[in-house]
Parts: sequence; C-alpha cells; structure tokens
Amino acid sequence: MFAKHAFRSVALAVCAVALAVAAQRGTTAPAQQASFASRIQQLSEPEGEFDTDNLISNENSYLDVIPALKAAGAVNGAYIGVGPDQNFSYIAALRPAIAFIVDVRRDNVLLHLLFKALFAQARNRAEFLSLLTGRPAPDGVDAWHDAKLERIVAYIDETKPVAAALPRLHARVGETIARFGVPLSAADRKTIERFHSRFIEAGLSLKFETRGRAPREFYPTYRDLLLATDRNRHQWNYLAAEGDFQFVRSLEAKDLVVPIVGDLSGPHAIAAIGFDLYSPGIRMAKA
Repeated sequence: MFAKHAFRSVALAVCAVALAVAAQRGTTAPAQQASFASRIQQLSEPEGEFDTDNLISNENSYLDVIPALKAAGAVNGAYIGVGPDQNFSYIAALRPAIAFIVDVRRDNVLLHLLFKALFAQARNRAEFLSLLTGRPAPDGVDAWHDAKLERIVAYIDETKPVAAALPRLHARVGETIARFGVPLSAADRKTIERFHSRFIEAGLSLKFETRGRAPREFYPTYRDLLLATDRNRHQWNYLAAEGDFQFVRSLEAKDLVVPIVGDLSGPHAIAAIGFDLYSPGIRMAKA
C-alpha cells in the first residue's frame, strides 16, 4: 500500500504546484525564443533512478483534484506536472498557456516524445487512441468527432492490431519524432519503440508495473484510467471530450508541452523554468 499512497501524495503535490504557478490569471507564455529541443536541453538536469517505466498512472483517484483546481480559476498560467499522460487531463482542465512535465527519469521525456508524435498524426481522439494502441482507425474516423469515450474505448477493445502494419507505424512515429530536433541515440529510439509496443501489446489492459516487485492487484488498467471520474461522477480525462483533446493537441503543435529531466526539489530544473518564463529581456506572447 505504500506505493499507492506515495503516488497519491505526489499527484496532490503536483496539482498544488500547478495551481500555485498558474494562479495569476492572464500570465502568458514566453515567445519561443528557444527551439523545443534546446528548451529541453537548457531546462533539464542530470537524471535519477526509478524502478518503473511509468507508462501510465497507478492511481484511480487522479481526477479527484480537478474540481478544486477549476474552482480556483487557475488558467492561462504555466503548468508544472510529473509523469505520463495524466498530465494531459490536468492541462485540459486548467487551460494553461504553457506546460512543463518534470520527471527524474529521462525515459519520461522519451515517452512524451511518443505522445507528441501521436498528437501530430491524429486528427481526433479516436485516431489518437488507435495510433497509441496500434489499432487501425475506425472507418470514417472524422465522424467520430463527437463520439462518447465509452464508444471509442469499446472500439479499441474490439479491434486487434494488424501485425503487418506495425513496422510502418513505428517508422512514421520515428520520422515524426526526428523532426522535433531532439538528439536521440539508437538506444533512445529503441526505448521509444519499446514503450509504444507495450501499449500495442497490452492495449487498454496495460497496467503500471515496477521492476523486481510483483504487480499489485489494485493498480488500474489504462481502460480504468480513461473511464475514471471524480467523486461526483464527472469525466475529466482529456480523451472524454473532443475540445479537451484538441486543446492539448494545439499546445503540443506549438511546442508548448515541454518534457524535461529534473527533480521538483533538484538544483536546476524548477529554477530554470522560472528563468525561462520571467527573466528580463524575454518577450512574452500569448500561446
């Protein structure tokens, strides 16, 4: 149970940081004085160790904090979060001008490069989830714009990957990531493909896993996380509404979701984010 409570504490702490940073309404994102790749390099610090790939959250309750954040009116600011794609749900709810995903593992940067590539290739939620899980997109995918998330999830569950199409999918993802300009080694590219392959192999039954410890029965599946609600039964996942997905997609397209390597209490990353946002001489512009 320690891991479960520890991750809940981290999630609440991250949301508190997001609220504090984004609290001043009207804050604007800095002009893109640095490229996406150079911003990652300049803001990052040496990586640390963690005993999991952390491809998805292990917390069913990750959405419970969103009503309080929305009630506080923390919008148009700078979001700071940790970890994988639960950040997209917080970003969709808070509507920041820029978002930084800070994680002690460099692998988290690689995971977010995968997500960024899929946002670039997907026209809507159904296509995004199809690409993430290696399933062919539904026929007439444009007509799925207003589909309920339950329908999209059911489609993914009922559809199998086409093995012959996967090499081309991996190649397309790799070509898209290469255009982001982030220097990657052969090992990095293999790690990104391995992460994508886990989503494809497990589908929506993917669970949080640690190395050297048995899986925990209480960890939710990716399906559980997608369909989760807050305590009032409201869906807040960024794939629950097309407008939320498109907002996150638009930030990704503008290079305004920036994954960096760092510790929230580390020597460089958080201070560097502050300098990036507010240092004199940096022109500020609306995202």
